[in-house]
Amino acid sequence: MNHSQNLPRESNVKPLISNELYAIFDMVLVQYLLTGISAFGVVSNLINIVVYAKMGFSDTSNINFLALSLADLVTVLYMLITALGHIPAVVKLDIPVAPFSVQNILVPVLYPAMAYSSWVTALISTERCMCIAYPLKVKTMFTTRRVFIVLLVLLCFEVSSMVPHYLTMNLTWKMSTATNKSILHFSFTEYSAKVSVTILLVFFSIPSLISFAEIVVCTIFLVVKLCKSLQWRKSTVAQPDKKVSMRELKIVRFVVSICIIYIICFSPNVIILPISMANPRLHVMDPYLGNLVWVIFYVGIVMQSFSSSANIFVYYSMSTKYKVTLRRDICGFDLKN
Repeated sequence: MNHSQNLPRESNVKPLISNELYAIFDMVLVQYLLTGISAFGVVSNLINIVVYAKMGFSDTSNINFLALSLADLVTVLYMLITALGHIPAVVKLDIPVAPFSVQNILVPVLYPAMAYSSWVTALISTERCMCIAYPLKVKTMFTTRRVFIVLLVLLCFEVSSMVPHYLTMNLTWKMSTATNKSILHFSFTEYSAKVSVTILLVFFSIPSLISFAEIVVCTIFLVVKLCKSLQWRKSTVAQPDKKVSMRELKIVRFVVSICIIYIICFSPNVIILPISMANPRLHVMDPYLGNLVWVIFYVGIVMQSFSSSANIFVYYSMSTKYKVTLRRDICGFDLKN
């Protein structure tokens, strides 16, 4: 979406959501919620990146979660810039680039980051399912080398979508009504608007829907196995392999928690994507539905920002290695005392 167009529009058609109500949604969802959540997300993902880098790359899980944290960091950085660009005090700052233009510049970065995050989450859930279905073969199937190559290929695939966007961007000088000075204004040309539809479909919509479906299937499978394992625990008293099974049970809970957060927070995007494709009127420039589309978009990015920020709580509460590394190497706590 072109964020430079999300100002109330003049029209003879009365919008479904009035401009006054739209302004309230903008203030609550973007200026307050999105700013706070995304600012926390930047800090939390920086911590995640440092911790998983400290933990090393001998385990495929560390590689996956490091890649996920990097993608989430890019996502929340964009969300934070978007939120700041809606704050009136920031808009009035005497800076040479329009805040909404900064969002336009970074839009081609946001969607690949979100799609890449979906790919990585799908890979994490698939690997855990394979651990349960093929426990003796999973170590040879998911080697660190193979996982790294898959992640690199997916990254190159998503990054390639940025090239057409930037090649068709337009750079002009425009007068700012807030500062009464000429500022750099980045916008998309008519050609780039047509290109962006195809790019979003191929590099974001389809990959995200595929990843979402895979994550849902894998989560259902893991939840079923988790319930069976819990029943098995209740029926056993002291088995030789109980410690091993408990460790596997904890890892399953860990992955399921990550997947459930993703499913809940990404659901608005999954719902709105096919609806917007089926109904061309569901567009930000439509005089009747435009404000509604923006409100839906804001709800979606707030939930996406939460998803990209909340993983640190799952990592800390469910991963002993993460907790030890964070407290010992990052916070400097002496765990022996």
